[in-house]
Amino acid sequence: MSDSGGREAGQDLDMLIAGAVMGWTDVHPQHGDRDGSRWFVPTGIAPKEYRREVIPPYSTNIAAAFAMMEAEMARPGMRVFIQAEGGMGYSVDWQLRGDEGWMTIAEVYASTLPLGLCLAVLEGREAMQEMAASREGAPE
Repeated sequence: MSDSGGREAGQDLDMLIAGAVMGWTDVHPQHGDRDGSRWFVPTGIAPKEYRREVIPPYSTNIAAAFAMMEAEMARPGMRVFIQAEGGMGYSVDWQLRGDEGWMTIAEVYASTLPLGLCLAVLEGREAMQEMAASREGAPE
């Protein structure tokens, strides 16, 4: 099980989640925004047309973290186990159903549940990419 791996909850991790997990692309900071929480994101309607969005605080807000996890878990064959570690944090175990049954693809420990969910999703996505790459390179 890995700990937070040096990643901290906050805007940098929220930006990573917005892009890597939630599919936000071409995200730019809004000039003059004091706390940096508002960003321009493409509308998809016309080139170079943007709307202002506030990136949800995925790594610090449980509702935002669960919304992110629900979006990720919408794919079939995914499940997550959460365990409170006696007031010391949370372990999050993300599993994928494969040919041999359920296998853990990410297991993280974090001081807060939103942080743990974010880290598990990122680690799980990385593991799935590595599995896909190894299948592509395997001889038939």
